[in-house]
Amino acid sequence: GFGYLDDKDPIQKRAAGKVVVGVLGGSVACYFGLNGTKRLEEALKRSPEYADKTFVFVNLALGGYKEPQQLATLAYLTALGAEFDVVVNIDGFNEVALYELEHEPHQVFPAFPRSWYARVGGDDPFLGVVRTKLNEIEESRNALARWVSRPPWRWSILCNVFWKLRDRRLDWERYQIVMSHQDLQSKPGPYVATGPALKVNDRDELFEHLASIWSNASLSIDALCRRNGARYYHFLQPNQYVADSKPMDDAEKRLAYKEEHPYRRGVEKGYPLLIRNGKTLRDRGVAFTDLTGLFRDHPESLYVDDCCHFNQAGVELMAEEIARAIIETLAAGPSS
Repeated sequence: GFGYLDDKDPIQKRAAGKVVVGVLGGSVACYFGLNGTKRLEEALKRSPEYADKTFVFVNLALGGYKEPQQLATLAYLTALGAEFDVVVNIDGFNEVALYELEHEPHQVFPAFPRSWYARVGGDDPFLGVVRTKLNEIEESRNALARWVSRPPWRWSILCNVFWKLRDRRLDWERYQIVMSHQDLQSKPGPYVATGPALKVNDRDELFEHLASIWSNASLSIDALCRRNGARYYHFLQPNQYVADSKPMDDAEKRLAYKEEHPYRRGVEKGYPLLIRNGKTLRDRGVAFTDLTGLFRDHPESLYVDDCCHFNQAGVELMAEEIARAIIETLAAGPSS
């Protein structure tokens, strides 16, 4: 009833012997919430603290989410009474890759959600058609993800392959609509669609601003978790456009790496700033982990598209690394 791709109520309560884990982020985090938590639970139970616990994973991630949507999601559910023992945030890509392509052409404020202009751009008939198509695609993706997340389909390799292929196609259709809209509509819209004006002098200043939204939101999530007795773990997701982050054979490169891809520029400009800001987050007490080197020693094919998504083997590598980061901090005790 809350719109998340999960088969359980997101308003969970703490209890003895139970560990409530919230997963925040965009589509990579969403896929992890659907397909990676089984391995994460297995890895966490290697720790004596978690060995005899019952885990409840709450998938709060959705495709296209970017900060401060993760912060807003957690604050919203906390206000409704949700309780978490652990919060895992996997993000970074959307925050730096989407702005130039989707927000900037219409002078939309960077902190606004993805495709904001197309969704609320006033009474323009063309924009009404765009909004309808985007909503239909989003609902189709959500319905498909809900279906594949339920037993027995969630354990079927064939069903998961079908879901990933279909979801990739729907996302490509969404991308084509946004690009067509961008070509046809270049003038700024009403304030409700654009928000406050962003004044920057150059690309460097722009990406510093994008990176600051990301890290400021993480600090706020950390503070919210500490206040409510939850442990917060922040992970910068891997991406193929980060230089030297993964060896690729010709087959994977043809599938997953495009020199001219519009997201590549955002990653190359933004990720160095996220990595730098991540170190500052750690200095300020946030349990931050840079996962950009996660696949550096894995020449096998892991990426499944030229955006950012990877296969089940990649998801399970991520699960192991997330578990390692969580277990390493257990000696410090719960946040306070």
